[in-house]
Amino acid sequence: RPSCACLARSIVNMASTRWGIMGTGAIANDFAQALKTTPGAVLHAAASRSQASADAFAKKHGIARSFGSYEELAADGAVDIVYVA
Repeated sequence: RPSCACLARSIVNMASTRWGIMGTGAIANDFAQALKTTPGAVLHAAASRSQASADAFAKKHGIARSFGSYEELAADGAVDIVYVA
């Protein structure tokens, strides 16, 4: 199974890709860390089933936007791609 870093690097080929992450658990944390070292990747938004969890995850990873529902993240037109953790 490929690592999160390998997966992130293989997906991102554009100059700048704004990512959203659905979920705030261990795998989402690993993926967010991998994106930080991926050229062209921008951590734009995070979503969880609770606003508090999304806010904490966003603060930890320096993510600009956080949502208390997955639907809100899906509706954010500024997100280019979403990782579902």
